[in-house]
Parts: sequence; C-alpha cells; structure tokens
Amino acid sequence: MRKFKFRAWDASDREMVDMLFTDPDGWFIGFFDGANEGKNNVLMQFTGIKDKNGIDIYDGDIVRVESNGSKFAVEYVDNAMQFVFTKEIGNKDALSIKLSNDREKRKKQVETLEVVGNVYENPELLEA
Repeated sequence: MRKFKFRAWDASDREMVDMLFTDPDGWFIGFFDGANEGKNNVLMQFTGIKDKNGIDIYDGDIVRVESNGSKFAVEYVDNAMQFVFTKEIGNKDALSIKLSNDREKRKKQVETLEVVGNVYENPELLEA
C-alpha cells in the first residue's frame, strides 16, 4: 500500500517543512501545526515512488534523468489523476514524461531518476 505523506514549502520562512508524522509502523500521528499558521504554504504530496538513491519524490521536486541529464519538475495533474514529469509546471503543452502503468517498466524508469532539488528552492535547475 502506498504511503500518504506530505511536506510543505513555507514561502514566508523560505524552508521545507515535513507535514505528516507517522509512528514506526506507518500509522498516522498528526500534522505539523506550524505549517498551517501562514497563508504562504504550498502543500506537496509524496508520489509513492523513490528515486535511484531511495529519496522520496514529491510533487514540486526536480528530477534528473540519468541517461541524458534532462531535468523535469514533478507535477500532479488533477484531470489525469497522476503525477507527470514536466519541463514547465502548469503548462499542459510542455514537454513531459509519464511513468508506465506496467510495474516492471515503471521500476526501470524510476531507476534512472534522481532528485536534484525542487521548484521552490532551485527553480534555476529547469532553466537550462
């Protein structure tokens, strides 16, 4: 079963904040209250996948494709109900890649991804 985890970008303090806390067995304990205080917080959901180094991939992360060095931002697309890797957040016509629905193919795709930053702290990574 996929874990539902969240983090938030606190634009006021310009820092990433873990939002959801669980016990060692994965049971929900609660949310970080401080993240709800300001209006400048952006909630980001865990995609359910990890990069080649075992790092959780979240909505808003920037990943690099190992084979060619291309960088993509991770974005959740509501009408498709899935995460995509896109060159431009919010632009449905931008170059993007989707993970395969086939478990084995998706595993191979993920093995080539590495989290290198996120769109809030490192937006320059998408510019080149």
